[in-house]
Amino acid sequence: MAKHNLLGEKGEEAACLYLVRKGYEILARNGSMYGAEIDIVAEYHGTIAFVEVKTRSRASEEEAVAAVNHEKRIRIIAAARSFMAQFPPCKRIRFDVITCLGADHPFSVDHHRGWFDLSEVMRKWRR
Repeated sequence: MAKHNLLGEKGEEAACLYLVRKGYEILARNGSMYGAEIDIVAEYHGTIAFVEVKTRSRASEEEAVAAVNHEKRIRIIAAARSFMAQFPPCKRIRFDVITCLGADHPFSVDHHRGWFDLSEVMRKWRR
């Protein structure tokens, strides 16, 4: 396995542990739908959070979250819609980004709740 893939897996594991400690229930990991992958799907007090995890050994926080660009957001939303079609209607969904910075565990973990939403993506798409 490539070194960057191993680092990414460690970051996703750290993100899951972080979410569980905060009271989230992990519903799915690495779900692939329609050519897009959702790193983590978690529930917290009735809200479904679709979480993109960005793990970087040498990047800044800003560089890590910037990697979730417009095209990536569109793919995440498409995968989330597919995921939600399999479950009863949910009143609230949210798109989060978790960054894991460092070369190995323990990572510096930062949770960006509601990092983007459907309206933001649609506004940019219409331009």
